[in-house]
Amino acid sequence: MRLPWLYGFVEPLTGESFFWEYSRLVHQFFGEVLTAFVREYLNSGVMHIIQLDQSASHRAADLTIPPDVVFYFQPPYSPELSPIENCEHC
Repeated sequence: MRLPWLYGFVEPLTGESFFWEYSRLVHQFFGEVLTAFVREYLNSGVMHIIQLDQSASHRAADLTIPPDVVFYFQPPYSPELSPIENCEHC
């Protein structure tokens, strides 16, 4: 049995989180989750910095990045720098 992929965003100061589950990792699904996140949280007029690993799904050429979102890519092969990797209680 394959485990599902969990796509998520966590606000480090408050612990507020947003997660979606999919059957696989592809950039179209990441785009859907990003769109849903924007609908839910970006009405505040605040800039959001999203830390991401170097996954191809996060860097797809046809991925639409909303104007109030900035992607911050961590160095390759450094999961220890990703707060979401340690998010057992989110």
